[in-house]
Amino acid sequence: MIFRTGFAVAIFSLLATAACADVSSASVNWAADVPMLDCDGAPCVDAQFGQGPVGRAVIDSGDVASLVDVADEKAAGFGGKEKAGAYDLAHPDVTVGSVVLNSVPTIGYKLQDDVAKGEMPRSRYLLAYPAFKNRIVQLDFIHRRVRISVVLTAPAACDGMCASLHTPTFGKAGPPIIVADGFSVNGKPITVQVDTVYTGNLLIYTASIEKLGLAKEAQAQEIERFAFTDGGVNMKKSSAQSIAFDGRVMAQDAPLYFPTPGVHEPDGMFDGTVGLVVMRDKIVTFDFHDKTISIATASG
Repeated sequence: MIFRTGFAVAIFSLLATAACADVSSASVNWAADVPMLDCDGAPCVDAQFGQGPVGRAVIDSGDVASLVDVADEKAAGFGGKEKAGAYDLAHPDVTVGSVVLNSVPTIGYKLQDDVAKGEMPRSRYLLAYPAFKNRIVQLDFIHRRVRISVVLTAPAACDGMCASLHTPTFGKAGPPIIVADGFSVNGKPITVQVDTVYTGNLLIYTASIEKLGLAKEAQAQEIERFAFTDGGVNMKKSSAQSIAFDGRVMAQDAPLYFPTPGVHEPDGMFDGTVGLVVMRDKIVTFDFHDKTISIATASG
Protein backbone atom coordinates (compact mmCIF):
# COMPACT_ATOMS: atom_id res chain seq x y z
CA MET A 1 0.00 0.00 0.00
CA ILE A 2 1.21 3.49 -0.79
CA PHE A 3 0.79 5.65 2.28
CA ARG A 4 2.09 8.63 0.36
CA THR A 5 0.87 11.10 2.94
CA GLY A 6 0.57 10.80 6.68
CA PHE A 7 -3.00 12.03 7.03
CA ALA A 8 -4.85 9.18 5.27
CA VAL A 9 -6.40 7.69 8.40
CA ALA A 10 -7.45 11.09 9.73
CA ILE A 11 -9.39 12.10 6.63
CA PHE A 12 -10.75 8.98 4.97
CA SER A 13 -14.15 9.20 6.66
CA LEU A 14 -14.62 12.72 5.28
CA LEU A 15 -14.02 11.82 1.64
CA ALA A 16 -16.22 10.31 -1.02
CA THR A 17 -15.31 6.79 -2.10
CA ALA A 18 -15.52 5.00 -5.43
CA ALA A 19 -14.32 1.96 -7.44
CA CYS A 20 -13.11 1.15 -11.09
CA ALA A 21 -13.43 -0.83 -14.88
CA ASP A 22 -12.75 -1.09 -18.67
CA VAL A 23 -15.24 -1.17 -21.48
CA SER A 24 -14.95 -0.99 -25.21
CA SER A 25 -13.87 2.51 -26.22
CA ALA A 26 -16.55 2.59 -28.89
CA SER A 27 -19.31 2.23 -26.28
CA VAL A 28 -18.16 4.99 -23.95
CA ASN A 29 -18.99 8.68 -24.18
CA TRP A 30 -15.58 10.13 -23.38
CA ALA A 31 -15.71 13.65 -21.96
CA ALA A 32 -11.92 13.99 -22.19
CA ASP A 33 -9.15 12.26 -24.13
CA VAL A 34 -5.82 13.80 -23.19
CA PRO A 35 -2.12 12.93 -23.37
CA MET A 36 -0.76 10.71 -20.63
CA LEU A 37 2.29 12.53 -19.27
CA ASP A 38 5.10 10.99 -17.24
CA CYS A 39 5.80 11.99 -13.66
CA ASP A 40 8.81 9.91 -12.60
CA GLY A 41 7.15 6.84 -14.06
CA ALA A 42 3.64 7.54 -12.75
CA PRO A 43 0.83 8.53 -15.13
CA CYS A 44 -0.21 12.16 -14.96
CA VAL A 45 -2.21 14.78 -16.87
CA ASP A 46 -2.33 18.53 -17.08
CA ALA A 47 -5.00 19.72 -14.65
CA GLN A 48 -6.31 22.86 -12.98
CA PHE A 49 -7.68 22.89 -9.42
CA GLY A 50 -10.19 25.72 -9.08
CA GLN A 51 -8.58 28.88 -10.47
CA GLY A 52 -5.10 27.67 -9.65
CA PRO A 53 -2.32 27.28 -12.19
CA VAL A 54 -2.44 24.49 -14.75
CA GLY A 55 0.11 21.86 -13.80
CA ARG A 56 0.86 18.17 -13.90
CA ALA A 57 -1.39 16.04 -11.69
CA VAL A 58 -0.42 12.48 -10.81
CA ILE A 59 -3.34 10.07 -11.25
CA ASP A 60 -3.31 8.09 -8.03
CA SER A 61 -5.57 5.07 -7.63
CA GLY A 62 -3.91 4.30 -4.29
CA ASP A 63 -4.95 7.36 -2.32
CA VAL A 64 -8.25 8.87 -1.14
CA ALA A 65 -7.15 12.51 -0.96
CA SER A 66 -6.32 14.71 -3.91
CA LEU A 67 -3.58 17.20 -3.03
CA VAL A 68 -2.65 20.77 -3.76
CA ASP A 69 0.42 22.43 -2.35
CA VAL A 70 -0.23 24.94 0.43
CA ALA A 71 1.07 27.67 -1.89
CA ASP A 72 -1.81 26.97 -4.30
CA GLU A 73 -4.58 26.70 -1.71
CA LYS A 74 -6.04 30.19 -2.17
CA ALA A 75 -6.16 29.98 -5.96
CA ALA A 76 -7.64 26.49 -5.77
CA GLY A 77 -10.54 27.82 -3.70
CA PHE A 78 -9.67 26.91 -0.13
CA GLY A 79 -11.58 29.09 2.32
CA GLY A 80 -9.71 28.00 5.45
CA LYS A 81 -12.88 26.83 7.21
CA GLU A 82 -12.98 23.10 6.43
CA LYS A 83 -10.45 20.87 8.12
CA ALA A 84 -9.40 17.23 7.90
CA GLY A 85 -7.46 16.79 11.08
CA ALA A 86 -4.72 19.40 11.00
CA TYR A 87 -5.04 19.90 7.24
CA ASP A 88 -7.11 22.33 5.19
CA LEU A 89 -9.86 20.63 3.21
CA ALA A 90 -11.76 21.95 0.19
CA HIS A 91 -13.84 20.64 -2.71
CA PRO A 92 -12.66 22.50 -5.82
CA ASP A 93 -13.72 21.69 -9.35
CA VAL A 94 -10.83 20.16 -11.29
CA THR A 95 -10.46 20.67 -15.04
CA VAL A 96 -8.76 17.99 -17.15
CA GLY A 97 -8.91 18.71 -20.86
CA SER A 98 -12.55 19.33 -21.72
CA VAL A 99 -13.99 17.73 -18.59
CA VAL A 100 -14.71 19.33 -15.22
CA LEU A 101 -14.60 17.01 -12.24
CA ASN A 102 -16.94 18.59 -9.72
CA SER A 103 -16.32 19.00 -5.99
CA VAL A 104 -13.15 16.95 -5.68
CA PRO A 105 -12.19 16.36 -2.00
CA THR A 106 -8.76 17.93 -1.74
CA ILE A 107 -6.22 18.50 1.01
CA GLY A 108 -3.82 21.43 1.27
CA TYR A 109 -0.45 19.83 1.94
CA LYS A 110 3.25 20.68 1.71
CA LEU A 111 3.38 18.62 -1.45
CA GLN A 112 6.43 20.30 -2.94
CA ASP A 113 8.43 19.46 0.18
CA ASP A 114 7.80 15.75 -0.48
CA VAL A 115 8.62 16.23 -4.17
CA ALA A 116 11.90 17.89 -3.23
CA LYS A 117 12.74 14.97 -0.92
CA GLY A 118 12.00 12.46 -3.69
CA GLU A 119 9.08 10.97 -1.77
CA MET A 120 6.46 12.01 -4.35
CA PRO A 121 6.63 12.08 -8.15
CA ARG A 122 7.57 15.46 -9.59
CA SER A 123 4.20 17.11 -10.15
CA ARG A 124 2.11 20.09 -9.10
CA TYR A 125 -0.93 18.14 -7.92
CA LEU A 126 -2.12 14.67 -6.98
CA LEU A 127 -5.49 13.52 -8.34
CA ALA A 128 -6.85 10.65 -6.24
CA TYR A 129 -9.51 8.16 -7.32
CA PRO A 130 -12.57 9.78 -5.61
CA ALA A 131 -12.26 12.59 -8.18
CA PHE A 132 -13.68 10.14 -10.75
CA LYS A 133 -16.79 9.09 -8.86
CA ASN A 134 -19.39 7.53 -11.20
CA ARG A 135 -17.07 7.87 -14.21
CA ILE A 136 -14.93 5.51 -16.26
CA VAL A 137 -11.21 6.30 -16.43
CA GLN A 138 -9.05 4.61 -19.01
CA LEU A 139 -5.27 4.62 -18.66
CA ASP A 140 -3.97 3.71 -22.10
CA PHE A 141 -0.30 2.96 -21.53
CA ILE A 142 0.02 1.70 -25.11
CA HIS A 143 -0.98 4.95 -26.83
CA ARG A 144 -0.14 7.18 -23.84
CA ARG A 145 -3.66 8.58 -23.48
CA VAL A 146 -5.97 9.17 -20.52
CA ARG A 147 -9.71 9.06 -21.18
CA ILE A 148 -12.43 10.17 -18.77
CA SER A 149 -16.09 9.44 -19.38
CA VAL A 150 -19.14 11.52 -18.70
CA VAL A 151 -20.88 10.77 -15.41
CA LEU A 152 -22.58 7.39 -15.78
CA THR A 153 -26.23 6.99 -14.88
CA ALA A 154 -26.64 3.41 -16.13
CA PRO A 155 -24.43 0.30 -16.16
CA ALA A 156 -21.74 -0.01 -18.83
CA ALA A 157 -20.56 -3.29 -20.35
CA CYS A 158 -17.22 -4.60 -19.11
CA ASP A 159 -15.52 -6.19 -22.12
CA GLY A 160 -12.54 -8.49 -22.52
CA MET A 161 -10.51 -9.39 -19.42
CA CYS A 162 -12.67 -8.09 -16.62
CA ALA A 163 -13.06 -8.39 -12.85
CA SER A 164 -14.82 -6.77 -9.91
CA LEU A 165 -13.52 -3.94 -7.78
CA HIS A 166 -14.10 -3.35 -4.09
CA THR A 167 -13.22 -0.54 -1.70
CA PRO A 168 -12.29 -2.12 1.65
CA THR A 169 -10.28 -0.13 4.13
CA PHE A 170 -6.53 -0.60 4.19
CA GLY A 171 -6.40 -2.50 7.44
CA LYS A 172 -8.82 -2.13 10.31
CA ALA A 173 -8.27 1.61 10.70
CA GLY A 174 -7.12 2.66 7.25
CA PRO A 175 -8.72 4.55 4.37
CA PRO A 176 -10.90 2.91 1.71
CA ILE A 177 -8.81 1.85 -1.26
CA ILE A 178 -9.31 0.11 -4.60
CA VAL A 179 -8.98 -3.68 -4.50
CA ALA A 180 -9.51 -5.97 -7.50
CA ASP A 181 -10.46 -9.59 -7.97
CA GLY A 182 -9.30 -11.49 -11.03
CA PHE A 183 -5.54 -11.61 -10.44
CA SER A 184 -3.52 -14.72 -9.67
CA VAL A 185 0.09 -15.57 -8.83
CA ASN A 186 1.49 -18.98 -9.85
CA GLY A 187 -2.08 -20.04 -10.64
CA LYS A 188 -3.50 -19.14 -7.22
CA PRO A 189 -6.20 -16.43 -7.07
CA ILE A 190 -5.44 -13.25 -5.14
CA THR A 191 -7.20 -10.01 -4.29
CA VAL A 192 -4.98 -6.98 -4.75
CA GLN A 193 -4.91 -3.25 -4.39
CA VAL A 194 -4.37 -1.53 -7.75
CA ASP A 195 -1.98 1.38 -7.28
CA THR A 196 -0.90 3.63 -10.14
CA VAL A 197 1.90 5.25 -8.14
CA TYR A 198 3.52 2.05 -6.90
CA THR A 199 6.36 1.65 -9.40
CA GLY A 200 6.89 -2.06 -8.73
CA ASN A 201 5.24 -5.22 -9.96
CA LEU A 202 3.33 -7.45 -7.49
CA LEU A 203 3.76 -7.10 -3.72
CA ILE A 204 2.46 -9.94 -1.53
CA TYR A 205 1.72 -9.12 2.12
CA THR A 206 2.91 -11.22 5.04
CA ALA A 207 -0.48 -12.70 6.00
CA SER A 208 -0.89 -14.27 2.54
CA ILE A 209 2.58 -15.77 2.07
CA GLU A 210 1.87 -19.20 3.52
CA LYS A 211 -1.54 -19.73 1.92
CA LEU A 212 -0.09 -18.86 -1.49
CA GLY A 213 2.83 -21.25 -1.08
CA LEU A 214 5.39 -18.46 -1.29
CA ALA A 215 7.39 -19.08 1.89
CA LYS A 216 10.56 -19.89 -0.03
CA GLU A 217 10.27 -16.84 -2.27
CA ALA A 218 9.66 -14.61 0.75
CA GLN A 219 13.11 -15.51 2.11
CA ALA A 220 14.75 -13.56 -0.71
CA GLN A 221 17.76 -11.48 0.29
CA GLU A 222 17.78 -9.03 -2.63
CA ILE A 223 16.40 -5.62 -1.65
CA GLU A 224 14.84 -2.93 -3.85
CA ARG A 225 13.78 0.53 -2.69
CA PHE A 226 10.57 2.28 -3.70
CA ALA A 227 10.67 6.02 -3.16
CA PHE A 228 6.92 6.73 -3.38
CA THR A 229 5.76 3.94 -1.06
CA ASP A 230 5.27 4.80 2.62
CA GLY A 231 7.64 7.74 2.25
CA GLY A 232 10.33 5.44 0.82
CA VAL A 233 10.72 1.78 1.83
CA ASN A 234 12.74 -1.33 1.03
CA MET A 235 11.10 -4.52 -0.27
CA LYS A 236 12.47 -8.02 -0.69
CA LYS A 237 12.68 -9.00 -4.35
CA SER A 238 12.05 -12.52 -5.62
CA SER A 239 10.24 -13.84 -8.71
CA ALA A 240 6.92 -15.43 -9.63
CA GLN A 241 6.45 -18.19 -12.18
CA SER A 242 3.42 -16.31 -13.53
CA ILE A 243 1.13 -13.38 -12.84
CA ALA A 244 -2.26 -13.54 -14.54
CA PHE A 245 -5.48 -11.56 -14.81
CA ASP A 246 -8.85 -13.10 -15.66
CA GLY A 247 -7.11 -16.32 -16.63
CA ARG A 248 -4.61 -14.75 -19.06
CA VAL A 249 -0.93 -14.69 -18.16
CA MET A 250 0.37 -11.12 -17.94
CA ALA A 251 3.97 -11.99 -17.09
CA GLN A 252 6.21 -15.02 -16.56
CA ASP A 253 9.32 -15.20 -14.36
CA ALA A 254 8.24 -11.78 -13.15
CA PRO A 255 9.51 -9.72 -10.21
CA LEU A 256 7.68 -10.50 -6.98
CA TYR A 257 8.05 -8.44 -3.83
CA PHE A 258 7.56 -8.98 -0.11
CA PRO A 259 7.42 -6.39 2.68
CA THR A 260 10.13 -5.40 5.10
CA PRO A 261 9.16 -3.93 8.50
CA GLY A 262 8.77 -0.42 7.04
CA VAL A 263 5.91 -1.38 4.73
CA HIS A 264 2.35 -0.81 5.96
CA GLU A 265 0.26 -3.97 5.77
CA PRO A 266 -3.55 -4.38 5.50
CA ASP A 267 -4.23 -6.72 8.44
CA GLY A 268 -4.89 -9.64 6.09
CA MET A 269 -7.85 -7.93 4.41
CA PHE A 270 -6.41 -8.61 0.92
CA ASP A 271 -3.34 -10.33 -0.47
CA GLY A 272 -1.17 -7.76 -2.19
CA THR A 273 -0.71 -4.69 -4.35
CA VAL A 274 -0.13 -4.51 -8.07
CA GLY A 275 1.71 -1.56 -9.51
CA LEU A 276 2.86 0.05 -12.71
CA VAL A 277 5.01 -2.81 -13.98
CA VAL A 278 1.87 -4.96 -14.27
CA MET A 279 0.05 -2.14 -16.11
CA ARG A 280 2.88 -1.21 -18.46
CA ASP A 281 2.10 -1.73 -22.17
CA LYS A 282 -1.59 -2.33 -21.40
CA ILE A 283 -4.88 -0.45 -21.39
CA VAL A 284 -6.35 -0.39 -17.88
CA THR A 285 -9.92 0.82 -17.48
CA PHE A 286 -11.46 1.64 -14.13
CA ASP A 287 -15.24 1.95 -13.87
CA PHE A 288 -16.04 3.91 -10.74
CA HIS A 289 -19.78 3.52 -11.37
CA ASP A 290 -20.07 -0.24 -11.82
CA LYS A 291 -17.03 -1.22 -9.75
CA THR A 292 -15.15 -3.23 -12.35
CA ILE A 293 -11.68 -3.23 -13.86
CA SER A 294 -10.64 -4.39 -17.31
CA ILE A 295 -7.20 -4.89 -18.82
CA ALA A 296 -6.43 -5.04 -22.53
CA THR A 297 -3.12 -5.87 -24.16
CA ALA A 298 -1.75 -4.76 -27.52
CA SER A 299 -2.84 -8.12 -28.96
CA GLY A 300 -6.38 -7.70 -27.63
